[in-house]
Amino acid sequence: MENQSPKTSPADDKEIDLGVLFAVFAKVFRSAVSAAKSFFRLVLEGLILLLLFVKKWALLLATALLLGLVPGSYSYLTKGSEYVSSMTVKANFESSHDLYNKVEYFNSLIKLGDSKKLSALFHINEIEAAKLIRFEVEPIDDELQVTELYKKIFYNQHRKKYLDHCC
Repeated sequence: MENQSPKTSPADDKEIDLGVLFAVFAKVFRSAVSAAKSFFRLVLEGLILLLLFVKKWALLLATALLLGLVPGSYSYLTKGSEYVSSMTVKANFESSHDLYNKVEYFNSLIKLGDSKKLSALFHINEIEAAKLIRFEVEPIDDELQVTELYKKIFYNQHRKKYLDHCC
């Protein structure tokens, strides 16, 4: 019995079989390459389908492009760039009739080209006043703005009056 070699337990075995490790690496590498190939194949098929779609509908796409491009470029070239600004205002004088009259007055000053008067009214220089095109007034369409204005004008005032009288 003394001549027998000591048995090693599997827990004491800390060696790694390199053949198995290389086989695992090769399998992972093959799957990564396969995934990359399938991804590029999918992208290429999508590109081919897009080109076939464009080939099939080329005349319709070109017509739609021209129908949008020609009037848009004509408008841009004749009128130039146009900038719009909007705001919600509550007139100090509580009269929408007066507000509409003021806006008409401002538009008439623009039509007459009276940039000196406009620059004095709006506290801007004459060059900027000469660039004004028009003013517009519209009733509020947004329900959130209407409720917010109602709350500021009526609800808070009535509540304040009630609290002043009762307490």
